Amino acid sequence: PGKLAIIYMSTRKTDKEEMILLNNLYKFINKFYDYKCQMVGINSERNEVSFILYDSFSIVCGFDEHGAFGAKLNLPNNLATTYFLGFDCSLVENNEKSIREALSKIDSYCKFRLPDKFLKEYDRVYKKNGHYIENY
Repeated sequence: PGKLAIIYMSTRKTDKEEMILLNNLYKFINKFYDYKCQMVGINSERNEVSFILYDSFSIVCGFDEHGAFGAKLNLPNNLATTYFLGFDCSLVENNEKSIREALSKIDSYCKFRLPDKFLKEYDRVYKKNGHYIENY
């Protein structure tokens, strides 16, 4: 209870364990955001999961070498931010509650930046058509 299968326990060991961790994070993000995220992918070389939120925001997340979860919003000119309305997503505790809170802050931040008219239409189109999750 209170722990995800994606929890990263200590130092990285094998490429296979890393891939399992990334696959679990991939599945967790898909389940958490559902139709709100598209183009979810794994970059095993960088140990990251990336996705597009609301067809508008490029988000990248993963775990650092100490096991802390982190997420960032990619910006133009190769810039990025880890701050979402004052909440720092760069060093999030590695537990289900903290990761969910970080993903929720990202969701709120992105929704605040989009017009209500767009969000209403986005919900209508994607909820109606369903969400496709690729199996790995």
